[in-house]
Amino acid sequence: MLEPWPLLLVALAAYRITQFAAHGGVLVASSLERGVDLIGDLCRVIVVAKVPFPNMGDRRTSARMRLPGGRSWYATQTARSLVQMTGRGVRSHDDWATTYIFDGQFPKFWKQWRQLLPKWWRDAVEVRRSQEYVR
Repeated sequence: MLEPWPLLLVALAAYRITQFAAHGGVLVASSLERGVDLIGDLCRVIVVAKVPFPNMGDRRTSARMRLPGGRSWYATQTARSLVQMTGRGVRSHDDWATTYIFDGQFPKFWKQWRQLLPKWWRDAVEVRRSQEYVR
C-alpha cells in the first residue's frame, strides 16, 4: 500500500502553484525538467536560459561519452531533457505555451541533432537570432 505522504505533497505543491499563479506570480527555477504540471493558464511562457546538456564533469557522463556512440547518446539525453523542460506548460493537445530558448548553443544543436526531437516539437520551432528581437 502506498503511503499517503507523497500524494499529499503532490497535492500541496499543486495547490501552492495555483495560489501563486492566482496572484500573478512568476515561477523561476534553475531546472523544471520533471515533476511539475503547469496546466492551462498556470503557464503560458517558458524561458530556457541554457540548453540542458549533461554535465561533462560527471564521471559517468564522461565515461559514456568515450564509448562508441557516445556523442549520439549525449545529444539524445539533451534532446530528451529539452522536450521535458519545454513540456511543463503544455500538458494536453489543446494546451499551449510560448517557449524561448536563449542559449546561443541551441542553433548549433538544432542544426546537428534536430532529428532527435519529436516531429510535433520540431514543427513548432522557429529559430531566430537574438538580433532579430532588437529594434
